[in-house]
Amino acid sequence: MDFREERSGIWKILTERFEIEVVKDRLLVGDYLIKDIVVERKTASDFVQSIIDGRLFIQAKRMKGYNDLIAIFIVEGDIFIRPPLISTPMP
Repeated sequence: MDFREERSGIWKILTERFEIEVVKDRLLVGDYLIKDIVVERKTASDFVQSIIDGRLFIQAKRMKGYNDLIAIFIVEGDIFIRPPLISTPMP
């Protein structure tokens, strides 16, 4: 698991609930590496934005090209609900 994913808490679920040993390191591609599968976790809004700006396709190509891994994207949230681009402070 990429150490930058530590805040997600997924590692804690994997270790406590499923007793999976998780090694935290800096991955060159993706967020999780499971044998020959690389997993990238994205929020719904980041997924949509990365399609619009082209990052998703570049990232998928990099993931697939790295040691011929199987690339999987996990999208969290609803892609049809987009948060406001500009937030206004609450009164």
